[in-house]
Amino acid sequence: MKPILHRVALWLATTLALGAEPIRFTSAEATWYHGEKEKFLQVIDGIPAGPNGWSPAPQVDKPHALVIRCADPVEADELEIDLYFLAGRAHNTLSEFSLSYSTDAIPSLEGNWHPLEITRFAAEVRNLRRVGEAQLRIDHFPFHYMGNDPDDVYHIHAKLPGRRATGFRLDAFPVEIPGSYEKKLCWHPPYDFSLTEFKISIHVPETTNVALHQPVRSSHPLYSTAGYQQKSSNLTDGLPATMAHPDEGTLGATFFYEIDLGRNVVIDH
Repeated sequence: MKPILHRVALWLATTLALGAEPIRFTSAEATWYHGEKEKFLQVIDGIPAGPNGWSPAPQVDKPHALVIRCADPVEADELEIDLYFLAGRAHNTLSEFSLSYSTDAIPSLEGNWHPLEITRFAAEVRNLRRVGEAQLRIDHFPFHYMGNDPDDVYHIHAKLPGRRATGFRLDAFPVEIPGSYEKKLCWHPPYDFSLTEFKISIHVPETTNVALHQPVRSSHPLYSTAGYQQKSSNLTDGLPATMAHPDEGTLGATFFYEIDLGRNVVIDH
């Protein structure tokens, strides 16, 4: 038992050493929020647990946005974004959303916003899918009010273009409810969500792979079938199982990939 405990302790120590650096926020603003401002601002208080935070109720049939301002300008290549819905309402999470950043001196809803480059994403309970380069949607799911389903947390990794930001923005979009022509912010009644914490950290890479998530170009078209084509970016997505094969098998040395590292790098191994 002792060797196992030792390995667990070593893994925890390594994980903490490589842990992400949290970003501090000074204030938040939303197109609309439910309840008192003090409770709304708990969305950036550093405590993931609910029940308070950002909820757009009862305005659940229109888009909404949340803006958070950084205490100091952020300088980073990649970010880790965690959206917590820990309000004891497992059937009410954000259904479709996008993420963006600003370099304005004072970020605001009317300011200048640019999409983050989302590279990886997952939800702890449901399934997240990409519906745009910077837009994600949670799959529709059946729900029975039995009290057995856990609250969800979304985890997103994104590149920060320009490596600098002063604020971040979360846009929520209504989705069409199955069996109805109505569009709401959440799949299930009362069709709102409670975002109990919006957390962003500077990603600390656990690898020396300088090509990770960098753009790739292939000299010739890649393999395609049934209207779907493999992506060159599969080479640098960090997932060993994804593939990027040429569509034609007789190209030989005329086929190649070009990977843009985005910066000058001294290669020592």
